[in-house]
Amino acid sequence: MKTYLFLLILLLLNMFLTAHVHAEWELILEKGVDQIASDGERLYAATEYGIYYSRDDGRFWRRSDYRDYILNLTAAPGVAFGWRSDRGTLRSVTKGNTWHWKNNGFKPTSDGHHLYYPEVLQFVVAESSMVIAVGYHSGTWISRDRGDSWHEVTHEWTLPQSPGYSDIPLGTGIWSMGEHDGYLWAIYSSSLAVRSPDEGATWQLGGTIDQFARVEAWVSYRGHLYVGGYGGFGRFNELAFEWEDLSRGLPQTPRLNYLVVHRDRIFGGSPHGLFMFDHHAETWYPAGLSDMDILGLVSHRGNLYAVGSSPDHMGLYRAKRPLVSPEGKAAVTWGAIKLGNTK
Repeated sequence: MKTYLFLLILLLLNMFLTAHVHAEWELILEKGVDQIASDGERLYAATEYGIYYSRDDGRFWRRSDYRDYILNLTAAPGVAFGWRSDRGTLRSVTKGNTWHWKNNGFKPTSDGHHLYYPEVLQFVVAESSMVIAVGYHSGTWISRDRGDSWHEVTHEWTLPQSPGYSDIPLGTGIWSMGEHDGYLWAIYSSSLAVRSPDEGATWQLGGTIDQFARVEAWVSYRGHLYVGGYGGFGRFNELAFEWEDLSRGLPQTPRLNYLVVHRDRIFGGSPHGLFMFDHHAETWYPAGLSDMDILGLVSHRGNLYAVGSSPDHMGLYRAKRPLVSPEGKAAVTWGAIKLGNTK
């Protein structure tokens, strides 16, 4: 009897903490930071002054040898990527210390004065170590040598159609990609979900997803695939083979740009601040930075980090500690990480 009572108390406590989380935050980096990434060992921040990295969870920052702005910063164990239109793909395999341009396989265009490389909206480092560069209408490229060379699959990745109809060239219209349960997932154009069990060799339908418009964020959580996009938050139901809308609690315009799993909870970044998903009630709760547009969100070595932007301020924030909220709501107070500890 005592054992059952003890387990019941633990269950109720877990449900309470899940739905009523309060955290304090601190600002750890300024100077125009607008992107954040983690390779599991180091934290990376892209700023208007270049790329910084931290080996101690944001307490001390070092400036890399790349000292200009970059777009689409992505990091995974052993490698990190970025992109800009006039230079192409930037890569580091030295944990952020040094960066080099890696454009073998990309075909630039010229206006007679400058070269311009195909737009890359997203880099995906798959579990197989294959790297995918997603360019939407610019095309799709893959690399099997961590970015030393790239192979274009714009017209190779196709979705088979019924007899009498042409195959869909997926590589010309992939908006974003994710990975879950042995499948590569992609959103083609704005509403068609497709998945591949063999690294893109073959593709199959994964249900229509137009209720979320363009999907921007993917996350695997408790055996399910979740997405966030222009129209909210959803989960793929494998049995019904359809997408469920779980946007309750989000603002009236429920756009989610970023999703991460942190301490067994899903956090989402939106133009209206941070939110936390209560998987028991299947409801979202505010999680701070409500006056900011979230430009980046990562979970790194037990800490949660977010890049927040408002009309008069931009910075990188880190959660200090979780607390139980007496108000009965999930609220988060963020503070800022200063750039004084840099080198």
